[in-house]
Amino acid sequence: MTAESLSADLADKPAVLTALAERFPRWDPYAALPALLEDEPAAVRLLGLGAARHVCETAAARLRRAGVAASAEHASSAEEPPAGPETLVVGVSLGGGQRELCTALDRYVARSPVIVLTPDPDAVVTKLADLVVPLHAGTESAGLGCRAFQHAVALTLLLGHRLGAPVSGSSRNFPGLLHRAANATRALLAEAPRWVPAAARAWTPRTVCTWWLRRSGCRRRGRGFGCCAAARCGRRTRSRPESGRTPTGSWRR
Repeated sequence: MTAESLSADLADKPAVLTALAERFPRWDPYAALPALLEDEPAAVRLLGLGAARHVCETAAARLRRAGVAASAEHASSAEEPPAGPETLVVGVSLGGGQRELCTALDRYVARSPVIVLTPDPDAVVTKLADLVVPLHAGTESAGLGCRAFQHAVALTLLLGHRLGAPVSGSSRNFPGLLHRAANATRALLAEAPRWVPAAARAWTPRTVCTWWLRRSGCRRRGRGFGCCAAARCGRRTRSRPESGRTPTGSWRR
């Protein structure tokens, strides 16, 4: 990954997200959901690895607020909760972790309905799905799945609505919500020359870790949670570009 490839992926986010918004209402990614579920699912298990796991955590939290027994697990988890037609399994792939996700989903094939969200509709993991939801994020050269992450958050939000999660005022018009997010992203990128240099000076690896620890509330929740937050912080810090120059200045290891 280089700064140039990451900058190119980020620069395309507003246009690609706008294109996703304009697919609605003609495109319904969950049109086949009633055929997969005879009734409301008794449980929803979301599986992902890396950044995809964070998508799953957010979606599971929304569903739990609606009274649905939802959980987010690492795709590499060896745990095997009971499978059955009443358990909906959702695999989220942002391009990586295919082997682990395939291994996890294989336990549920022909036992539970399986939905897979992926940027590549021809990926191997789709062979295990009853319903494939393409993310329509385009090809990302940096390998971080920045656009895929944003689209996965949006489409799991829509899935939550279909499964009974509360629809807030801002998300009642789903295409409108995507348009607003695209406009906000466009404005943020346009103002990058103003805020990126200051952020780059302030956010050393040490301050990033401190920010993650404070955000995660490790002082209140205990050491284990803090270690988890620190590990996530380290993974994000290691994902910086090797070298190069962004439109707003240099960004090097």
